[in-house]
Amino acid sequence: MIAKERLCLVTLLLVCLLSTTVQPANILAIFPTASYSHQMPLLTVPRALAQRGHNVTVITPNPLRKPMTNYTEIDISFTYDYWKPNKTADKKVIDLQGKLSTIEMLKVFSAGVNKVTDFQLGSQPIQSFIKYIDEEKPKFDVILYEDLTHLAYLGFLHKLGYPPLISMYSLVLFCGHDFSGQLPCNPSHMGEIMLGSTNKMNFYERVQNYMIYFYLKLVFARDLYKSNNELASKYFGPDCPPVEELAQKRSLLLTSSSWIFEYARPVFPNTILVGPLHIQDTTKPLPQDIDAWIRGAEKGFIYFSLGSNVRSAALDESKRSAILAAFNEFPELRIIWKWEEEELEELPSNVICRKWLPQQDLLAHPKAKLFISQGGLQSLQEAVHYQVPIIGIPFFGDQNFNVRIIPRLGIGTFMEYEDISTETLVRDIKQILYNESYSENVKRASSIVKNQMMNPRDTAVWWVEYVLKAGGNVNHLKPEYYHLSLFQYLGLDVFAVLLTPAVLLVYGGYRLISTYTRRWTQAKLKTN
Repeated sequence: MIAKERLCLVTLLLVCLLSTTVQPANILAIFPTASYSHQMPLLTVPRALAQRGHNVTVITPNPLRKPMTNYTEIDISFTYDYWKPNKTADKKVIDLQGKLSTIEMLKVFSAGVNKVTDFQLGSQPIQSFIKYIDEEKPKFDVILYEDLTHLAYLGFLHKLGYPPLISMYSLVLFCGHDFSGQLPCNPSHMGEIMLGSTNKMNFYERVQNYMIYFYLKLVFARDLYKSNNELASKYFGPDCPPVEELAQKRSLLLTSSSWIFEYARPVFPNTILVGPLHIQDTTKPLPQDIDAWIRGAEKGFIYFSLGSNVRSAALDESKRSAILAAFNEFPELRIIWKWEEEELEELPSNVICRKWLPQQDLLAHPKAKLFISQGGLQSLQEAVHYQVPIIGIPFFGDQNFNVRIIPRLGIGTFMEYEDISTETLVRDIKQILYNESYSENVKRASSIVKNQMMNPRDTAVWWVEYVLKAGGNVNHLKPEYYHLSLFQYLGLDVFAVLLTPAVLLVYGGYRLISTYTRRWTQAKLKTN
């Protein structure tokens, strides 16, 4: 009897498993951004899909070192040479911080991305792939697309006969930056990420937010569409539809954010926040020299890194000196600084520098007490996951938005680059290290992020396969308002119609009173 019950249970489990499997699909992933922090989360999804038996082709500047089964890469790592980091370029980025307006920063960013997109699409690897598509007519069942500003890549959607399009990005949710028209945005309480606005804005901040929103929708989008349409026609043929039309074909949006890193806002069913995709399943032992250094830390250590897009070596000498002087105030702590050039001279005895460091393995160490970061989403997610309080120093882009989440969660502080001084750093380090609430809050935040039915990678894979099972037809999840113009979306045309009778009534009353008053005055004058 027991054997029969076990057999029935095994059979039931097999049926359940088989019913949820998907036939191996051909998947194209387009992730062109030459930024390790952007690539790291996104690439986990196509790799997981390949492990599930799907045939995956990936356009990426970060190819694998070891080949995978069912996994083909179109290597565009040469893009890093185009963006090759150097002290002069990074210094320029830091110098521009606070000197350019948000609109000027957007223009600089857009111009740079357009040049890189042209450079990539005209390269031999991409051109060979386009030629392969033209000659072999391969069938792809779904496209995963990094949905930032390189919209010309949407020409692949047209070239491949319009398979389902799943957008992905490793940032918080956009507002005015969303070019698919499938993210509802109300600038009264949804801040633009470039501004770093929160959900509680004063009147001046709301005016600023509305101005940037309308600029993005009416001017920036127009210029972006124009330049990308030229590139799409150049590389995918003159019959390629406008990129703004192709962007609206998005079936699904998967982001690596979590609601705890956002301000609550409405989204449609086809927008999924899957969570931190890049968190390692297991941590690895630290390099021997780093491990020995940490073991000697009496009260733990501070980890300082500005990420992969801003180099510490580009900091002003005055800021660098202020930071080192602040670290010197904490002899009981040890500091590990990601420094991309040769060893810094005259380092305090409690500071070491390395060109590369295993960030997650360091943050996972029980002696990690504080993380000083540029405020990128991935760094913020890692700090929360490994329960390490954080000090954010934003430089550009979404970092301005992300760092304002830190005090909201009570997991640390942030300061602007121009505010860095020995005094401000010492103050914030003491505040965090000697106040247990920061440690307690980051543990609570970590628990919230980890409280999911499935891990983020499995969630993302499930949704990709959901689209595949539906044959790409997920219109039941998609909003239908994206075809509206901005004036229609905001209801300005309706308000105009509704207000017209009232305006006419007021105007008519005014004319009537004016006429009566004039005649009455004239009659009175005649009488006199």
